[in-house]
Amino acid sequence: MPTVDTIATQQIMNYFIKVGHSPLLIGQAGCGKTQIIKGLLNDLTTKTDEYLQQIVNFNFYTDSMLLQTILE
Repeated sequence: MPTVDTIATQQIMNYFIKVGHSPLLIGQAGCGKTQIIKGLLNDLTTKTDEYLQQIVNFNFYTDSMLLQTILE
């Protein structure tokens, strides 16, 4: 469920993307960072063919070799 804060955060992130800067979200576990990013990526990929998305889950055990295997 979108809130005023999540919509505002997505809008600010859209501005960063439009001017060629990569936004970074920082916060405690459970504050909604993943959901904000998923919503932003869904908006970007449905409105234009310029962007594609692929979700890769990370955890404590994810190392560079596992990431490379997932990406390949």
